Amino acid sequence: MKYRYRMLLATALSFFPVSSGFCMNQEDQDALHSTVSPTLNLRKFVESFVPADSSEEYIESVMNVLRDTINSPKTEIRQDHESLQLGVVQKDYGYNFPSIPRIQQKLLEFCAQADHEVRIGDVGPGFGYDSLLTLLTKNAKVTAFEKQEAQCEALKFTVIQSILTHVDPNFPVGKFSALHADFLKQQTIPFLRHTFDGINVNKVIHFFDPEESKIFKEKVSFFLRPGGRLFLTCLTPSPGTKIDEFMKSREEEFPGYLFYRLETELTKLLQCGESNLKEVRKPADGEESAHFFQTHKKVGGKDIVITDRVMHYHTSETLTRLLGEEFKILETCIIPPEENTGTDHMISIVAEKL
Repeated sequence: MKYRYRMLLATALSFFPVSSGFCMNQEDQDALHSTVSPTLNLRKFVESFVPADSSEEYIESVMNVLRDTINSPKTEIRQDHESLQLGVVQKDYGYNFPSIPRIQQKLLEFCAQADHEVRIGDVGPGFGYDSLLTLLTKNAKVTAFEKQEAQCEALKFTVIQSILTHVDPNFPVGKFSALHADFLKQQTIPFLRHTFDGINVNKVIHFFDPEESKIFKEKVSFFLRPGGRLFLTCLTPSPGTKIDEFMKSREEEFPGYLFYRLETELTKLLQCGESNLKEVRKPADGEESAHFFQTHKKVGGKDIVITDRVMHYHTSETLTRLLGEEFKILETCIIPPEENTGTDHMISIVAEKL
């Protein structure tokens, strides 16, 4: 069975059938709090973005879907190959991450509080968990842009089936469209100007090199209406690390474009904080950005994985420079590793198009 169809099957199974009357017990709530946020009240979070006249059945159904997206595993989705070969750079793959309510909250509140149906663009949506919850506000129409074909197929399946199976079989699925398209290559035809009231870009722009970042800003400026909102989350240096020190020492670099090398014991590869950062510097000409290059070697009888990676870590300063005078950053928050199933901090902003 091809990899993409196995992924679709796995996605379907991850959203297990639940009765509409299901209510989370205290054990479930405690487990959720320990992995996401010690202060998250799931019910209050859902009530903050679903319509005020929502039935108890609808609220509980949305709670169930949210719980599943939060507890979903981090998943790698590849295109046309069964496994990622060591020592070979593979550009055609993406990741799906569990929901992070603190990131989604502002987007969902923006939709819920609008006095009209809002048009949301979701760039690089993964399995579409942000799109899914945005639709459940019942006050949004969502267009997702996903350039990786297998991931685009997976997100279509996840979003629509999650709603129809677990929330409302009569939900107007025409409010959602998933385009197999690269947002950076979208045509700026005059009649498409100001298409969206909001644009969501969650864990995407740290894969953009400086030139792609400039194109991204131009596209967002074109498609977002004045007064619209940009919801953006990306990697930011963890305080006190060598990457943090490097970026602070090179503030002129745009937008935090750097090369780093990690050495990790194979037995500790999946454990957070076990890698040894060996090198941090500006990328040399021709070094690829985004996804990593891995090799193996023996050191002192141990199997060591060497990861070379060019990434684009942002701070509030680099994001301010990137967005320029056309945007005003309204809110900023830092998401720690324990809240994002990763080893890096992330920065999340809400910006207004002026």
